[in-house]
Amino acid sequence: MKVFKKIMLVIFMGVMFMLSCQIVFSSQIKTLIPIADSYVRNVQPNSNYGGESGLLVINNYREEDIAFIMFNLIEIPSDTPIISVKLRLYAKFVFYSFNISVFHCPNNDWGEFNITWINKPSFSVDALDSVVVDREDTWYEWNVTFPVKFAHMQNDKRVTFVLKSDFYPTQYGLIEFASKEHQNNSPQLVIEYEGETDTTLLDITIIIFVVSGCLGVATFTPIFFRLEERFKEVLNKKSEKTRRRITKICIFLIALGMISLSLLFIYVSHLNLPFIVEWIIKGIIIMILVGAVTTIIAHAKS
Repeated sequence: MKVFKKIMLVIFMGVMFMLSCQIVFSSQIKTLIPIADSYVRNVQPNSNYGGESGLLVINNYREEDIAFIMFNLIEIPSDTPIISVKLRLYAKFVFYSFNISVFHCPNNDWGEFNITWINKPSFSVDALDSVVVDREDTWYEWNVTFPVKFAHMQNDKRVTFVLKSDFYPTQYGLIEFASKEHQNNSPQLVIEYEGETDTTLLDITIIIFVVSGCLGVATFTPIFFRLEERFKEVLNKKSEKTRRRITKICIFLIALGMISLSLLFIYVSHLNLPFIVEWIIKGIIIMILVGAVTTIIAHAKS
């Protein structure tokens, strides 16, 4: 039983460390909308479509349409590391399915109301990410982390992406994404970055941890104590081999329970629940964990 309790204590310490890291090293998410977007057409090389509510993307035997989207990263703190970035677009209209790729354009000097096929800036040859678009009224996303990280470190905080379809020589169709003029579903750049620790929130968190721990000792420890005594009575009636087998099973189940509770703790943090509701749930989880480990420590020498 001593080995069993030591194992449980190690598992508990690991779980609490993981929960503490989840609180202290939390990330923040910022969603940006474009400062400029448009598309260009090779069949009308001198025309501009910057004021339209849609971005057409086509590439077949008849024509090619390419979309340009620019974002400004000025709202992201310059000294904050970026974790991941996703470009999200809403497909308004889809006629056939297409593989749509996103490319990085290093030139941010184009204008929304003067870009045309003739004067469009060049962009990278290698795609950042590709997604098959086959349903309308659906959001699609591409991983564009690398160029955003690079732009974030430069003086010019702007970054441009180009949307282009694979070539379909025998298939005529098109995809129309919502542009920034389409207010409800404009393009989005979703940036996850490391946030600064809110000291007030951290103080509240510590208080909740302490209070929950005390309540766990007062409420769940007696419950676990009685369960442990009952467990000992049952084991004493078994053979040595059976006791070892049951003990191993209990170690596995309790470890699984602690890990499950810690994962639930982290999952609750991502549900966007009201602060009070979130911490009531977290407080109960902490009470159970602290009550369990207090029982283990109290009987460590038995």
